[in-house]
Amino acid sequence: MVTHTGEKKYQCSACNTTFSHHALLKQHMVTHTGERKYQCSTCNKTFCHRASLKHHMETHTGQKKYQCPVCNRTFAHRPSLKYHMVTHTGEKKYQCSVCNRTFSHYGNLKQHIATHTFSIPFVAENIIMMTMN
Repeated sequence: MVTHTGEKKYQCSACNTTFSHHALLKQHMVTHTGERKYQCSTCNKTFCHRASLKHHMETHTGQKKYQCPVCNRTFAHRPSLKYHMVTHTGEKKYQCSVCNRTFSHYGNLKQHIATHTFSIPFVAENIIMMTMN
């Protein structure tokens, strides 16, 4: 059972991402071809995968079915709620190794790093640290 062993023997030749099943690799390859055969009937935005279109369609309904148990704010997508929850936990697992400032989201750390005067390759290799406390 590949699923239970974690074995990922199918590798993308374009980006080296690995997959446990050939079907997942095949599905992934569409992201490199630029083919976008699924189109939103409301705004005409196109997508590589049917699931992405389905997810996108929720933005047009206005329905927000995921609610924060702390502040009752609602979200259209589960990942948005998960991203939001960090504001209540105070968890800051991304740390700048130059000044030790910590951030709750990777994007905030990445933006902060630009305030330091290092080159981008140096930053990418030496500044970004993820602390798992």
